[in-house]
Amino acid sequence: MFHFVYPRSQPNLEKITFEALAQLAEAVEKYQVYPAMQVCNIHMEKALPDHALDVLKYSLRHGYPELIDRAAPHVTLANISAEWHSVPLDLLYAWLRYYDSWNAGIRKASLTAPPGHKCSNWPEYQRKIFSALGGLTGIKNDEFISAVITVPHFAAICCKDDADRWQKAFIDKIRGVPPFTNFI
Repeated sequence: MFHFVYPRSQPNLEKITFEALAQLAEAVEKYQVYPAMQVCNIHMEKALPDHALDVLKYSLRHGYPELIDRAAPHVTLANISAEWHSVPLDLLYAWLRYYDSWNAGIRKASLTAPPGHKCSNWPEYQRKIFSALGGLTGIKNDEFISAVITVPHFAAICCKDDADRWQKAFIDKIRGVPPFTNFI
């Protein structure tokens, strides 16, 4: 921490462990070492998605709404379950409402599947897509959804077109899920 206070070049935080980064970030917040606060914030964001719950708790404690909204989508039910004893109740309550909102969004978005496709291959592709969507846990981004709602590269053009339309409609519906900061 003192490297940020003294008049010399700042240390490189790229190679420190997350645990060391988390301790440093807490210390610079506590002692208000302003030159280090933003640097730590940037490196905490880089720790996503691997340390999503820790980053979420840090950002809530210190009032970083943009980081809150970037971290929350990566927190899974497994993260919450594993660390339930260290999760503040207000965070747990907000996250559960957020998670429920996300799951409702997935259910609504799943209904955007194109109806009436006549190709003989489409039912098999659609079953695989619905199976993958049913297994979604946690909140996912557009790239993840695009990877789930897809057909093989050798599929017929009609199947590719319907999968593309479904992706777009699904992503549009999911974008309607409010950010985590709306729940706190």
